[in-house]
Amino acid sequence: MTEPAEKSKKRAKRRHHDHARDGISIEDVWKTCGRRSGKRFLARVRDPRTKSYLRQMFDELSHAEGWAKQERARVTLGQSGAGTWPVTTVVSDYLVAQRSASRSPHLLRLIERVRDDLIEHGVTHLEDGALCSKVRRWLEHPTLSKTPRRDGKQVVARNTLRSRFMRLRGLVRHAHLHLGLPRDPLEGFSHPLLKVEGHAREAETFHVTEMRAILALKATADPAWRAFAIAIYTGGRKGDLEKATWQHFDLDQRVWAIPLGKHGRRREVPIQDELADLIAAMRPERAEDRAAKVVNVPRLRIQHMRSLAEKAKVTWDRGDDLPTGLPRRLGWHSARHTAASMLSACGVDGVALQLALGHHSRDLTVHYAKARAQYGRDIEHEKWPRGMVCLLKPPVPQPAKVANKSPSQPGK
Repeated sequence: MTEPAEKSKKRAKRRHHDHARDGISIEDVWKTCGRRSGKRFLARVRDPRTKSYLRQMFDELSHAEGWAKQERARVTLGQSGAGTWPVTTVVSDYLVAQRSASRSPHLLRLIERVRDDLIEHGVTHLEDGALCSKVRRWLEHPTLSKTPRRDGKQVVARNTLRSRFMRLRGLVRHAHLHLGLPRDPLEGFSHPLLKVEGHAREAETFHVTEMRAILALKATADPAWRAFAIAIYTGGRKGDLEKATWQHFDLDQRVWAIPLGKHGRRREVPIQDELADLIAAMRPERAEDRAAKVVNVPRLRIQHMRSLAEKAKVTWDRGDDLPTGLPRRLGWHSARHTAASMLSACGVDGVALQLALGHHSRDLTVHYAKARAQYGRDIEHEKWPRGMVCLLKPPVPQPAKVANKSPSQPGK
């Protein structure tokens, strides 16, 4: 018998060594891939529904064992002897899927928080006849926030409850699509806290007079003022502002280069002429000192924006400044919505605005620019040049040209 035939025969003998009779087998194989060769581990898990095997290759034995146990728990959900869908198992499988999709750590922590809240309120299995009543009790008596408000109360905001419930919806959908959950236990579930009122506000934006009042402070030594000036002209995210250095701003090309954005991609944001003058006045003169960060604080917080608003006497948290009677919430994300609306009202192309903001879809850019009509009146009144933001000094109106009338010829 030839050598390849002997190898194939040996391989057939060790097809599936399930010594523990749990549907899992892990074998060490010698894998040669290009220039890399070495010992690797092949994990197999039997799926009783399809009567086939799931296979995956790993470099570490612990990784192979962990994946095999996770897949075994997933494929056995809903089968005989495991007719319940435990919340802990569903959440573990959901977290594996979210991590493989490179979701943000904040979303993963939120899912874990939802799991802890559900277990605390007695929700241990998704296939529970009293699931709706337990979820309703969870929404009415949520776990209090660890950070108290300014008035000393520890409450959970309504938007936070909606966000947690949407994560629960995601868990149920994942169990229904991937884990064999026969029906949606939350079908038809409703609660007053989950309803959006008819007078719900859009994202708050700054008025032109308010932006000019804050920019008039000229607090170039204040990192919050520098971040506000950049955000209001470019629409940059708070995370991009915290990571930006002076070297990222190319005033010759009028471009702010963001090496690693929210979605892990590089993008270039155009710089307005007024912002270029501000950056030229703020950045260090020596080139070797420009490696420093623009915002020399660990994180930009709402307190920094609040201090700027108080210094510029901008209306903050007052109920009489909106027709709905709701308080304003001006934050760093408000500056991003303001810049998007203002640039759209100035006549910036939609595709260029989408690339500058770093959005995946055009619909999201249109949503951010919903307040463009608010700035359109000021832009039309002051006659801003197309695509230019004029906040430091309004453009000087040019006198209208009067056509020279030809002298009338005397009648014959």
